[in-house]
Parts: sequence; structure tokens; C-alpha cells
Amino acid sequence: MKLYIPILPAIIVLAAFSNLYSQRAASSELEQVKSECSIEFFKDADLKFSKRNGGETIFWGEIPFRKILADCPDSPFREEIVAKLHIIEEERGARDLILAKYYLEMYWKTGRGLKGAQSRLLSIVRRSPSFSRLDEVRFWLDYISNFPPDEQP
Repeated sequence: MKLYIPILPAIIVLAAFSNLYSQRAASSELEQVKSECSIEFFKDADLKFSKRNGGETIFWGEIPFRKILADCPDSPFREEIVAKLHIIEEERGARDLILAKYYLEMYWKTGRGLKGAQSRLLSIVRRSPSFSRLDEVRFWLDYISNFPPDEQP
């Protein structure tokens, strides 16, 4: 029993430090969220959005905008952020649809590319549910699903 007596105070001290550390971490996390709700964070995300020029930069601003919506649900910029996220989703969906049609053309010419087309179309359904041409995407997915089993991707 004498062996356990020195260990007990050490455990209590460790628990106290752990509690203190978690409180400080939570308060610093709260301060970080408050700073991310500031106008500067929105301006930074908006600057990234405005610097998009196609290619991979087409999605710039999406992650900060989604973070603002998640951390600051009552942000005064909410409507503007939602509108810009919709633009990003439309551009992503249009790009993926163009690529899916390219893969379908390659399939018709060479017999390859059906899996790529299906992957792009499913990506649109998953990542851009409000895409304006979703009916066309579903048409092409249905078209691919009607291939004979040996030609299925």
C-alpha cells in the first residue's frame, strides 16, 4: 500500500494540469474561431476567390468559405458566401461534365474511358448537388448503366 501513496498525488497533479491545458486549448480555439469570423478572414477568402483563373485555381476560396459557414453560422456575409460557393459548384460541375463527355467520346472511338466518364459523373452528383445541369448528368449515368455487363465500368 505504501507503493501506491506517492503515485496518487502524481495522478492528481497530472489530472489538474491536463484539465488546465484543455481549458486553455478550448479558449484559444474559441479565440481562433472568433478571429475567423472577422472581416479580415472573409476578405482573405474573397481575395482567393477573385484570383481564380481556371484550372486548379477554380476552387480557390471554397475551403475558407465553407469554414466560415461552419464556424460562423450567423455571419453577415452568409448570403454572399453561399452565392460564391454556388458559382464554384457550377464551375466544377461544368468542368467535370465536359471531361465526362470527353471520356464518353473516347469510349465510342477506342473502347476505353467508360470508367473515367462514370467517375466524373458520380463526382458531380456527390460534390455539386445543386448543379444546374444535373438532369443531363443523370441521363449520362443512366446511359452508362444500361451497357451490357461485360462492358460495365
